Amino acid sequence: MVQLPNGAKVALSSIFGAVKELTALSNANPAVASCVGHGFTDGKIILLESGWEELEGRAARVDDAAADNFELEGIDTSDLIRFPTSLGLGTAKEVTTWVAIDQIIGTAFAGGEQQYWGFSPLDSRRTKQIPTERSAQTATLTLADDDKKPWFAALDQADRLGDTRVLRITLPNGAILLYSGTVSFNKVPTLTKNEGMAVTMTLSINADITRYTA
Repeated sequence: MVQLPNGAKVALSSIFGAVKELTALSNANPAVASCVGHGFTDGKIILLESGWEELEGRAARVDDAAADNFELEGIDTSDLIRFPTSLGLGTAKEVTTWVAIDQIIGTAFAGGEQQYWGFSPLDSRRTKQIPTERSAQTATLTLADDDKKPWFAALDQADRLGDTRVLRITLPNGAILLYSGTVSFNKVPTLTKNEGMAVTMTLSINADITRYTA
């Protein structure tokens, strides 16, 4: 069913909790992380660092949390080729504070296009191609300029620190989209006659999006 994004709520992680060491990460669907005394509870959003490239810098939601382990909801690591046994160890930290980003008057997503290697066999009349990788991807939000908004200072800080942040978009139907990457904030406002002044934030997306239906 086609959905409209009208009414979507956007927030950026501003504070993380303590970094927790993962002592094991299973090959399962969903993956189970072992972490002594992690303190995470169901529904919390965490940012991962992992020896598995596909989980490096990726955001996920905690599920079925117990004292010393928890599930990474929606994360399937059962493929032993993509996720070699015992090589996924790393860390996790919880997003403890979010800052709402409102007054969004424009959005733009760029990149993510499939790249190819082309070759032409001697006996072929047609050039062939093999998929290689995808191009770098960014998400840009244009915001009505207002330096009194909480997000203004939060975006400025994120730009200066250059650390990995989580951007959460909650759709009207309850679905959640999690993007992670580094923030760039252009706080110099536009000055176009008869148009509202605007600033822009850009998220360099450095990991797979994580999506939850509700």
